[in-house]
Amino acid sequence: MGKETNYVPLENAPIYTQRVRTVIHQYNGNLADTLYQETAEILEVLSEEHADLLAQTLSGYQQEGAAFFQLVADKYTQYPWLDLYKSAAIHHFLAQMIKHPEYLLYKFLRPFLLQNYNQSMLKTRKLIQQGWSLDKVMQQRKLKKGTIQDHLIEWALADSAFPFSNFFSQKTQKELEKLPINSFAYPFKELKGDFNASFLEIRLYQIWRKKESLC
Repeated sequence: MGKETNYVPLENAPIYTQRVRTVIHQYNGNLADTLYQETAEILEVLSEEHADLLAQTLSGYQQEGAAFFQLVADKYTQYPWLDLYKSAAIHHFLAQMIKHPEYLLYKFLRPFLLQNYNQSMLKTRKLIQQGWSLDKVMQQRKLKKGTIQDHLIEWALADSAFPFSNFFSQKTQKELEKLPINSFAYPFKELKGDFNASFLEIRLYQIWRKKESLC
């Protein structure tokens, strides 16, 4: 009670303020409580050091966050350690966030995250999502098979909603379930000799298994 309703925004660049307006119009309910809960849940799974660092930079009603340089230990204040230390904490936060596409935080930040993606990969992804076969994508985009495979692997690594099961049959999936837990450490030629699957199928299944183990 008694809170003011008019605030000077911390960031007034249109790229951010317009996104805020869009989210407010799209989603109903108590956005403040939702964002608070989601942020708290992510901070809980980070290391105590990173969680404390990020939490102390947050600003809100009757709370003014500190700058990163004010919070880090003296040994990290010199270039480039301050940037690296800050980036490590933010990266770990985002890595946890993208595991939850249902979060409002994810929906809000997703357009900014996509800006860092390989633009060529995004074109390949769009065609695949439209139902194109890999061969048709190769012909249309005049790219080598290895490049298309790299795009799919990048997509699989970056997207928590990647449709893994679309890229191998149930028979192949059952075969790949026999892969050693540490199969990433095996040379591909060795895996290829033991499993009747393509390079892409093996790599995608490895990523799928790894992501499931982190959930």
